[in-house]
Amino acid sequence: MQDRLDFSGILKAMQGEAIDALVAMEPHTVAILMNYCNELFLEFGFKEAPTCVLILSSGETLVVMPRMHHKPVNAPWISEFIGRYTDSGYYDQGLMVDTLAQTLKDKGLQRGRIGFEMGFVPAAIMDGVKSELPAVEAVDGEWIWCQFRAVKTVRQVGFIQNGVNACEAGVRAIHAGWKEGESIHRLLDDFDQVIKTHGASGFRAYQKAVAKKWMPLVNRDQNLSEDFLIKTNDDKEVLFDLIVRFEGFISDWKRSFYLGTPPKAISDLYEFEWSVVGALTEEVKPGMTKAEAQRACDDRLARDGLNNWWCIHSVGLEIHEEPLIGACPETRENGVVDKTRPVRFPGHLLEADDKIRFEPGVVVMAETKSTEDPYLMTEQGLRRLNTLPQKLFVV
Repeated sequence: MQDRLDFSGILKAMQGEAIDALVAMEPHTVAILMNYCNELFLEFGFKEAPTCVLILSSGETLVVMPRMHHKPVNAPWISEFIGRYTDSGYYDQGLMVDTLAQTLKDKGLQRGRIGFEMGFVPAAIMDGVKSELPAVEAVDGEWIWCQFRAVKTVRQVGFIQNGVNACEAGVRAIHAGWKEGESIHRLLDDFDQVIKTHGASGFRAYQKAVAKKWMPLVNRDQNLSEDFLIKTNDDKEVLFDLIVRFEGFISDWKRSFYLGTPPKAISDLYEFEWSVVGALTEEVKPGMTKAEAQRACDDRLARDGLNNWWCIHSVGLEIHEEPLIGACPETRENGVVDKTRPVRFPGHLLEADDKIRFEPGVVVMAETKSTEDPYLMTEQGLRRLNTLPQKLFVV
């Protein structure tokens, strides 16, 4: 099955911003545009093989690449591949800048208004662009790419759903093995094996603590943490943060387990935090801007007495993508927490609050400190992608 990317939203946004050409250099964006979501490319690609994609206001799509024989055949929306580099051009971002500048000149855009991902593009590259094209007006077009990446194709949603299904199967395996004296590490190994049978890979973190505070990574990762054995009626539950990747696309969710009869404080905590997730997912509607969704969620939590740490963020090739909103109760310098005064998270692009929207096709994670589930925005609202009970797992 081959995707067909829809650039209509990009072209509409470019028209609204009077942008003549929009340039993508951030590796995850470039990977989607080239339909080449290879993990090695994502990790090393921009440094080793600097690549950029241009979309012109005419709708023409161009790729400036470091190696002329690297031409993906599964991206038919690309009009032209430009560049005659050789292997000796590895790591040379200057070659990409020179070719990009010449391409813009060839298209008559040496005085154009060009959009860049200002939050990503290295200063040296921008200096090179300005040197080669001193009359170009460089503007920030990052929010347009963020909106484009947020709305997933049917195939991309399928990848995320496959990852969710793999994770759910892995959680059920953990649940089945939850017993007195069992090793957490062995259960996580079982989780790994299960998701691998679904063609997925994962990162699984855990915390043995009443989940009011999230511990540093060094205390969560299996490879860096000591093993421990499950105990009946322990004073703390075990919280798992499970990140699963399928064909490059990520799902991210949390579940917690307890053996025996949990203390009331733990039971009440999870009932409260799942109530927060439920309220949040009822408030975020299709087409809302980040600003509108933030206000709706803040008002709902305040009205229902549910002020708490919360976050709704999109996922894709990265774990935290736009749209991203959230807040937490204000914590003063003396450590006092004021739950009547929520402090919002800035997100990736605070200045685009009124531009980036929760459109149908956006996949988000709705989370608190101890709860998290995946949702797909549809024409009717958010639809949960997994089927596990939204509760503390008590065995």
